[in-house]
Amino acid sequence: MFNHEKENYICPFCLLVKGIENDKVYSKQSDIIYRDEFVTAFIASHQLEKNPGTVIIIPNDHIENLYDLPDDLSAKIHQLERKIAIKMRSAYPCEGNVIRQHNEPIEGAKCKGQDVLHYHLQIIPRYSSDRMYEYIEDGTRKLATQEERKKFAELLKGM
Repeated sequence: MFNHEKENYICPFCLLVKGIENDKVYSKQSDIIYRDEFVTAFIASHQLEKNPGTVIIIPNDHIENLYDLPDDLSAKIHQLERKIAIKMRSAYPCEGNVIRQHNEPIEGAKCKGQDVLHYHLQIIPRYSSDRMYEYIEDGTRKLATQEERKKFAELLKGM
């Protein structure tokens, strides 16, 4: 329902789950902090400048958005969300976190919504001076290096 994938859409998150690393996949296997038969969680390749260490949780099966997400899988994702948010709060020097999830790309908007057409939930660490919502509005994100992501992954692994 309300799907936007083109016929030959190559999903970078599906490639990540399958262990494929190529030029279509910014995330690496070393970014993964949790995986079971249903869901995978990893450090996001692109980060808001003042909110490094964002985590993304995805279903292992390709599901484009919330509209198509089965209730039992939603429950598994949200159980993991809580564990990661708690671990993030104690492992990072953050003061809290924000949970975000977009459905559908929004053309012409400053914040364009869903840019990978695979359901994903973001856990973003918050800091008192981060100005996060200003950065989200102007769409400013940067590709974090593998080394930058690795240090956050090491803090969160082993939940």
